[in-house]
Formats: sequence, C-alpha cells, structure tokens
Amino acid sequence: MSLTCLSLSLCKSLLAFACALSAGVLPVVVTTNDGEKRDGNLVGIAANSLKLQVGDTVTDLSFDELTSLEPVGVETVTGPTYRVTLTDGSRIATQSLSSTENDLQIEPRRQPPLTVPFKQVKSVRFRASAPSTDPQWLGIVEREQRGDALVIRREGDRLDPQQGLITGFTQERVAFDLEGTVVNAPIERLEGVVFGHVSNDSTVAPIQVTDIFGSIWSVVALESKSAEEPLRLQLSGSIRHELPLDQVVSIRWSGGLRMLASEPPASATYQPFLETSVSSELQTAFFGPAGEGDSDLRMHGGSNVEYRIEPGYRTFVGAVRRHSAVEKASAVSIRIELDGKPVWEQSLPDAELRGFELPLLEARRLTIVVDNGGDGELGDTVLIVRPRLLK
Repeated sequence: MSLTCLSLSLCKSLLAFACALSAGVLPVVVTTNDGEKRDGNLVGIAANSLKLQVGDTVTDLSFDELTSLEPVGVETVTGPTYRVTLTDGSRIATQSLSSTENDLQIEPRRQPPLTVPFKQVKSVRFRASAPSTDPQWLGIVEREQRGDALVIRREGDRLDPQQGLITGFTQERVAFDLEGTVVNAPIERLEGVVFGHVSNDSTVAPIQVTDIFGSIWSVVALESKSAEEPLRLQLSGSIRHELPLDQVVSIRWSGGLRMLASEPPASATYQPFLETSVSSELQTAFFGPAGEGDSDLRMHGGSNVEYRIEPGYRTFVGAVRRHSAVEKASAVSIRIELDGKPVWEQSLPDAELRGFELPLLEARRLTIVVDNGGDGELGDTVLIVRPRLLK
C-alpha cells in the first residue's frame, strides 16, 4: 500500500472515530474473563462497571467480569521521548517538565498537565529506549538507591550514575546537589535521573490505561459519564488526570503481579561443568535455582528454571547481577527464553545490575538459563533480582 493510500485510510479511520464520539457513542471491543469478545458502543463508565450498548440493548458489565476494553479504529502515534515513571508503575510520556520545591510538573501531549509529589516519582528518562543502554538503565532503576542518581551518558553508550540530590527541573537542565555543590546538568548529556529512598512496590493498580502516545496509567479508579466526556483517572494518592477518549488505546483490568522467586517452577535443573557420579536430582537439590530473601532468585552456572505463564500476564521485569558472595569470577551469562526462543541475553563481567523488561506476547513458558561460559564454575553464582510477571 502506498504512503498516500495509507494516510488516506488513517484519515478516514480518525474521521469515523470522531463522528462516533460526536454522536455520543464510542465503538469498542470488550473482552470478558472467559475470553468472550463483545462488539458494541460504550455508553459510560461508573465506579465499578461500564455500560455497553449492543443493538438496542444496554448492558451493565462489572469490572470483575472484564479483562480489557479497546476502542475501534484508534491508531498509536510517536509520542514524546521523555518518560516519567511513578512509584505506582505509571509511565507517562511527557513533552515538558518543570518543578517546584516538592513537586514535579508534567505536561503530556494534548492532555492536561499534572502535578506529582517528588516522593511518588521513581525515575525520569530523557532518552528513547535502546538495546545498547536498556540493560544498564533498567539495572540502575532496579537498584536500591541511597540517594538520587544523575545518570550521565558517556561515550560508547556507557551510563554513569552519580549520587546526590535532585533539587529541580527546567526544560533544558536538572539542578543537582553534588556534595554541597549545585550543578545545573544539561539534559542533552543525561540518560535520566533516578530518585532514591523509593521503596519497590510489590503491588500494582487494578487497572491499566494505555494512550496513543505510549503512556501507561496505573489506575485505582476511573469514570466517564458518557462517550462525549474525557476519561477521569485516579492514580495512587490524590493524583487525578483527565484523558480524552480519542486518545485511549486500551483499558485492562485484573491488574496483578506475580513474584517468581516465591512460586514453584514447572521444572528446574542443574548440570555441573565436570561430570560426577552424584545423581542429577541430588545435584539440583543442592545447586539448583532457589529463592533468596523475599523476592530474589539465586542460580548457579549450568542451571535453568522454567515457569508456566498464566493468561493475562503481559510483561516480565527484573534485573540480574553476580551474587555478592562471589569474590573471584569466571565468565557467566544469563539468557531468558520464551517458549524456547531466546529473547534476552547478557554477560556479567562485573558486579553491576543489568535490567530487563520483556513483553510476553502470547508465550506460555518462561525459562531462565545461567551459562557458565565453558571455563568452569568459579564465581558463577548469580542473583535474579525481583523477577516478576505483570498484568
């Protein structure tokens, strides 16, 4: 299809969508918990249910019955590069940032601005996601920070976090207190900033709303009295936001989190570098994958663990590093597979965290493999930090 035809098709879709909204209805596809899909018009959304019109009949559907709602004919677009991540899991694409003494002021594209207390901001990334920097950035975000971190972009796509205190934002700079000296760091030289003293939350909001610019809003309550009104979102705390309905890509219910370290795996094996007469069952019992602490998973070189993925989970998130008990280390790498196909792999040449955030798509099996690199097992113990499935 030519670019002209594609543009014409998109314009027709947007025109049809706008006409539907002006008529007070919104064509949607609703998916229930049993997998049934229903086509109809969204009439309105109340505190715990929505009204769906099919033909001349209007039905109330409880949120407890629903998995997702997707408006018909909505197209995603390239959104702003900046991404603000909140402690509740919301990720907001924003075109402008500023601050007061205690709050971050966020301006999404074609949406009302919102003000968020700094204590509810986890990170701000100024650069677009990229394979060369994602593991480093996600590893820094997963790390327990003693203070705020200014993440500088160095040559060779190397990220260099500097500890200090973030004191403010302008459109072009970040004010950063570095041991008593305030530095106005240009944003063009930064990957982002990560806020310290933010605890990792083990829960997520029950509703996720995705908009056309790529923002994901973690929502505890939402409402829209009619298809002509915006979608009113309540995020964690007292944060509220209005999202035009023509910008909604999807609404998903049954939000949840599954911490894998506390879950029984479908299978776990351990294969030592040197063959022994000890049974594989006994070796796996001693050296196979095992939980460590409340949320981490300890693994040795030559081991792998597999989990079944229940329907509804969309993302696998976590980080990896060498175990803190390792003093001398040989080569070791981590590989993550979905349905037997490798989707992520990192070697661990040092003690730094490498993070991952992987879409699960329709995969039903998740496997983590620790490869000893073929040079023995010295120092091949690694920690999978907070591996978790998100809906």
